[in-house]
Amino acid sequence: MSFLDRTKVDLRMISHRIFISSLKNSKDGTLNLSQEESHHLVKVLRTKINEKFEGLSGMGHLYKLELTQYCNKIASVKILEHRVSPPPKRIELAIGIPKEKAMSGLIRRSTEMGISKIIPLMTQFSSYKHHSKKEQGWRADAVQACKQSGNPWTPEIAQPQRFEKWLNAFCQNRNILFYGSLTSPRKPIFSYSETIKSASKITWLVGPEGDFSSSEYQLLKNNNTIPVVLGTHVLRVETAVIAGLAQITACMGQVPK
Repeated sequence: MSFLDRTKVDLRMISHRIFISSLKNSKDGTLNLSQEESHHLVKVLRTKINEKFEGLSGMGHLYKLELTQYCNKIASVKILEHRVSPPPKRIELAIGIPKEKAMSGLIRRSTEMGISKIIPLMTQFSSYKHHSKKEQGWRADAVQACKQSGNPWTPEIAQPQRFEKWLNAFCQNRNILFYGSLTSPRKPIFSYSETIKSASKITWLVGPEGDFSSSEYQLLKNNNTIPVVLGTHVLRVETAVIAGLAQITACMGQVPK
C-alpha cells in the first residue's frame, strides 16, 4: 500500500506536514528545506531524526519524507515516496473583500475545502485598501490551510479587482456563476444540482459585510447570473462562503463516500 494513496491511508496517522515550494535543492533523493520550514519542522513540530512525515508542494505533489539531519538551522530530508494528485474540479470563490480578520479566516476555510481559485473583489461596501504585505499574508493563510488539511493543491489567489470590471469580463466567457442573494426570486443551490454536476467550472460569489449595493445587484441580474438562497436567516460572510462551497462541492460529487 502506498503511503500517499489517499483512498487507503488513514490520515489520522499523519502527524506532521510541511510545505515544499521547490525541489531545486534536491540531490540524490535528499532535499534541504527552507530555513522557515526547517524551523517549523524541528522546533515547532519537534520532529526527530528518522521520523517520517508528509510534504506538500501546493501543485499536487505529495511526498513521504524522513528527517535525516538538522544542522545550521537547515533540515535535510530523504524523499521516500512521491505521488501526484490530480486537480479537483474547478470551484472558484469570488468574494467582496471583508475585514482583514474575516478574509484571513475564509481563505483558510475555503482552501481546506479544495477550491481552485480565490478572487478578491472591491465592491461598493468593501473597505479594502491595497497593501502588498496583506496579499502576501493571504498566500501564507492558504499554505497553512493546505498543511493543516492535507490539501495538495494551493488555490490561486488573484489580484484584487473592481467588481464591475471583473463581472463584465467573467460573463463574456459564459461561465456559471451563483451568488448569495437576499432578494427574491431565488432558489436553493441543490435545485441546480444537475447543472453543477455537469459543469467544468463553477464560481461562487459572496458579497462583503453590508452585502452588494442595489446597482451591483442590478449588474448581476443583467448578466444572467444565478441568485441562490442558503437558508431562512441572514448569514455572516464567513458562514455564507462555507455553506455555499459545501453545497456546490456535494453537488459536484467531490464528497468522499
